[in-house]
Amino acid sequence: MSGTVTKACYLIFIALTWAFFHLSRWFTPEDCWTVTNVIHTVASFTFLHWMKGSPESITSQGDYSAMTVYEQMDASVPYTNTKKFLMLIPALLCWMSCHLADYKLTVCIVNSGMFAICIIPKIP
Repeated sequence: MSGTVTKACYLIFIALTWAFFHLSRWFTPEDCWTVTNVIHTVASFTFLHWMKGSPESITSQGDYSAMTVYEQMDASVPYTNTKKFLMLIPALLCWMSCHLADYKLTVCIVNSGMFAICIIPKIP
């Protein structure tokens, strides 16, 4: 995740998710960012903070079996550039969703909840 290409693909995936919902016309334009934020939160929480172990379980001999992917990143050093990037994205998604919906109460509550779900597990 520390590579520039990986970060670019991560951002492109978010943009494509937003574009899919925006072009599908299933949601209003301001709700598209909220739906994108919810999908991002569910996916990142599941893959970074819920799943434990390593895909290379044969070679790691169980060293990482009790650690999540986020804990394995950057040798568990907090606040590296990669981890700051992964904390910045939910903040930007929350801000964009709330701002584009003119800070409607329900939108702000949903996005703030998604922000909390995404950020609290990342705090060391």
